[in-house]
Amino acid sequence: MDISVVICTRNRAAALGRCLDALYAVDFEGAWEILVIDNNSKDETPQIIAEKQQMSPVPFQSFVELFPGNSAGRNKGIGSAQGEVIFFTDDDCIVEHSVLREVWRVFEDRRIGFAGGRILLFNPQDFPISLMEETKTIEIPPGSIVYPGLVQGSNMAFRRTALVELGGFDPLFGAGAAFAGEDLELATRVSLRGWHGGYFPGPIVYHDHGRDHVKAMASEWQYDFGVGAYYAKFLFDTTTRWMCILIWCRRSLKQLFRHPSGLHRQLAGAIRYAQLRGNHA
Repeated sequence: MDISVVICTRNRAAALGRCLDALYAVDFEGAWEILVIDNNSKDETPQIIAEKQQMSPVPFQSFVELFPGNSAGRNKGIGSAQGEVIFFTDDDCIVEHSVLREVWRVFEDRRIGFAGGRILLFNPQDFPISLMEETKTIEIPPGSIVYPGLVQGSNMAFRRTALVELGGFDPLFGAGAAFAGEDLELATRVSLRGWHGGYFPGPIVYHDHGRDHVKAMASEWQYDFGVGAYYAKFLFDTTTRWMCILIWCRRSLKQLFRHPSGLHRQLAGAIRYAQLRGNHA
């Protein structure tokens, strides 16, 4: 199996149906599979999964994950995935028909352990948030603290051996967990393990998130809070502490005048992460 596509979902039956329909139109000559993890939905999601599973042109596995959080669901998918590369997208995303071909092209470089891809707005009426529209490749060398935004859960891929070696996602991070930013946190751990990575504009998905300005601001709050927790996690690690301090300070100086409220939210997230870490120590 070349690529496993993992999608976690919760209470978005209609969006999941559109997401899977787009996947079924993918143009990829390699061997691939689909894994859908239902994070204990209460709507028609189980019925949609059953219907779409019968229509799938490729092997299709479905699971229920009762433990809350996107990371728990993704870890369930990693445990059953057979692909050399695992591609993650969200249930509110519409993939470009060439997305898997482009992902595979990136991972033909055996040094690559993780990759983020281009995320475009599907509905022009939605607020422009959670996007990545850069058209140039941004390489991330091994041993890096990954810059926020370069790897996002809507369009990211990892080499399966790296995920298995690291134990998958940290369940403290991800939608439905204490902090956002599970994508960023895992990409950094893969980088610190010695893998090359980066942002690659070839793989494209369209984000159909449906957020207006009010909902977008709530999402931004959660993201900033998660970024603070992300930095705090690597500040506690003595091997990455000073590198993390340097990067966070450099980024904070830029934010101080442009977006001070975002910096305040990051500090709140860092403090909360420290509290949770202390409670589990």
